[in-house]
Amino acid sequence: MEGTASWGVGSGRISIDGQFGSSCKILLTGASGFIGSLVLEKLLRSTTVGLVYVLMRPHRGAEPAERLAAMLHGAAVFHLIRPPAHMARVVAVAGDVALPGLGLCAQEEARLLAEVDTVIHCAAGGRALRHEDEC
Repeated sequence: MEGTASWGVGSGRISIDGQFGSSCKILLTGASGFIGSLVLEKLLRSTTVGLVYVLMRPHRGAEPAERLAAMLHGAAVFHLIRPPAHMARVVAVAGDVALPGLGLCAQEEARLLAEVDTVIHCAAGGRALRHEDEC
């Protein structure tokens, strides 16, 4: 099982590829952060996951799709998955985990509810790392 992440479950083993096959559609939060970007890279490089919806909020004038494209093409963690075939499996979704209903519009919420079968939540608040005097 070289190169395949797996963990024991009962008496059997589950591989990450077996868990996230081509029919799987994932909603991933926190992809612009450290852990979330590693999870996204691993999903794209090591699985045949069908589609990963990445929940991102606009930031510093950049829309989620722009932020995602810049991240996938510029961040060092994605250096092994530059081919367009991998990039086509990732879709930016405008939203914010801090807002009710993830800040999704009704149309986007309906689409995700109909299509997504797995949610991987990696988002974290940056305020937890600030000193009390800085809040």
